Amino acid sequence: MIFSFSKIDAHGKIVSIWSPEISGDYEKDTQKGREYATEVVAEMRRGDNPAILGWIVRYFGQDETRRGVEIGFCQQIAEHVLS
Repeated sequence: MIFSFSKIDAHGKIVSIWSPEISGDYEKDTQKGREYATEVVAEMRRGDNPAILGWIVRYFGQDETRRGVEIGFCQQIAEHVLS
């Protein structure tokens, strides 16, 4: 599956499932991460495929500039779990 945060090559092949946009503004990046999480939760529910989350999270922590996006993503996932 292709998400808005996935990196795709010229042939439409997924190069990286987790390649989020980074603005450099922590607050904006956190909000973007929340949006990405909502996208993932919707896809997991649609396809009854919770394993998607593991495939994405395994790429976390590889780039310090993604910290805000990743924190926002995890926060939103946690809120979905608790709702």
